[in-house]
Amino acid sequence: AATYVQNQSEDCLYLNLYVPTEDDIRDPGKKPVMLFLHGGSYMEGTGNMFDGSVLAAYGNVIVATLNYRLGVLGFLSTGDQAAKGNYGLLDQIQALRWLSENIAHFGGDPERITIFGSGAGASCVNLLILSHHSEGLFQKAIAQSGTAISSWSVNYQPLKYTRLLAAKVGCDREDSAEAVECLRRKPSRELVD
Repeated sequence: AATYVQNQSEDCLYLNLYVPTEDDIRDPGKKPVMLFLHGGSYMEGTGNMFDGSVLAAYGNVIVATLNYRLGVLGFLSTGDQAAKGNYGLLDQIQALRWLSENIAHFGGDPERITIFGSGAGASCVNLLILSHHSEGLFQKAIAQSGTAISSWSVNYQPLKYTRLLAAKVGCDREDSAEAVECLRRKPSRELVD
């Protein structure tokens, strides 16, 4: 069972690697790589809650987990250029870029990267399949219990929720760019509480 994450921080962009230990990682036979995207309704969770060591050992694969920005820090949107949203997805794409460039140093094959996730993680898998920004960064995908068009995965009124947050923290501005600028000056703790 997963444990609730008590301490959250803006300093969250970490990647965890689980490498099988029975083989020498300098072995010329590169191992497939599996990147797990955690669920949590885009609001909570962490890659640290998933122990990839068992899958790595039994599957003879390298398992990667990651953290990405969540909630307002990861998916705040005004529906226009002021705050486009999907920053959490950009974090995932950056992790894929890092894997592509560096996984060979850990015995992994950058040409055999599979992304997989459940819940919101599965929704992210679907979105990464569709995004031109992640093109060529992975070769296979597994989506479990979620899609990009699941009713819970789409915010149909992003501006409404951004305006509610802005009003709550004293950033109620008519112009969305001004509201977002005010939100950026607020401490992250104030935005997520």
